[in-house]
Amino acid sequence: MKSFLLLILVFSLSLFAKDTIELSHSDVYKIFLMTALLILSFFIIFILYIKTNKLKNNLDLLTDRFENMFKKHDAIMLLIDPKSGKIIDANKSAL
Repeated sequence: MKSFLLLILVFSLSLFAKDTIELSHSDVYKIFLMTALLILSFFIIFILYIKTNKLKNNLDLLTDRFENMFKKHDAIMLLIDPKSGKIIDANKSAL
């Protein structure tokens, strides 16, 4: 953990500090916090991206499973709109 914090500090200083600029301790602390928050933000975005893709893949899998169960089942199945009473879809057994 200490090496990670040191890496963030070195990275921060290399990004924001120029060759011979002297920085106070509070400036170094602010730069360190900004860089740590930036890295944390990217990490959170990356995790959310991965979770979103996983949820999308699960939804696609469940949708395909439902469609296959609906269309290939031997029992007669109809999807009916409850408001209008119209048949939206029917499986092969219903035809």
